[in-house]
Amino acid sequence: MKKGHKSYLELCALLGKEIDIGYNLPTIKMPLIKDISYNLYVYLNLVDKYLDLYERKRDDIWLKIVSSENESLNFLTMVSFFSNVSDLEDKKGVFSFGNGKYISYENIDFFMKIIRVLHHRDSRRVDYKPANTLAQRMMEEARRRKAAIEKKKTEMLDKAGIQEDVIGFIEIISSISARHPSLNLSNICDLNYYQIINQYNRLLKIDKYTPCLVGNATEEYIKENKVKHYSFKIFDE
Repeated sequence: MKKGHKSYLELCALLGKEIDIGYNLPTIKMPLIKDISYNLYVYLNLVDKYLDLYERKRDDIWLKIVSSENESLNFLTMVSFFSNVSDLEDKKGVFSFGNGKYISYENIDFFMKIIRVLHHRDSRRVDYKPANTLAQRMMEEARRRKAAIEKKKTEMLDKAGIQEDVIGFIEIISSISARHPSLNLSNICDLNYYQIINQYNRLLKIDKYTPCLVGNATEEYIKENKVKHYSFKIFDE
């Protein structure tokens, strides 16, 4: 994705503005948490599902989406969170929004790139493309083994009655509400997902910079944490 496109997406998402970016795509919006509070679990899971699918099988994602009625319905449900259109239709493998706007095999790649940016998943790691089929198979095998190890680890922890310390969306909302100068539990749901994660990342930057601010930072601390002023651009890794 071009830097100009990415900057435009980030600015619109940060300010809560609708996104009109062309490519025959419909106008895209970031839903406010308060508007999807009853469906937040569905929203997060569907977005993660299709972002994971895109990152694993970018070239085949459209075939996967239209492979079954249930899969198409799930994708349409995800898309509906990002659109104000009420008459979204599946027309023989083309999801139509009317007025010449649609999502199909022609623009699905760009649409998913947009969702990646809106969900802070736009990293250099995902942009890597294997040089050949062998490299692709090796990457897939590595992912499979990693997933198997994580599954086994989770099963062992569950049997032992142990829960790992995991920072999820609930913890992020709670942390921002406890620390932010103006956001709290009564108004944080007025933000969208992008804005919440952005503010959380900014608070982390401030925490890292605080020792410098009060004069307690050592050279080792600055070097080890690569400390820059908290107003610097946040890069998703």
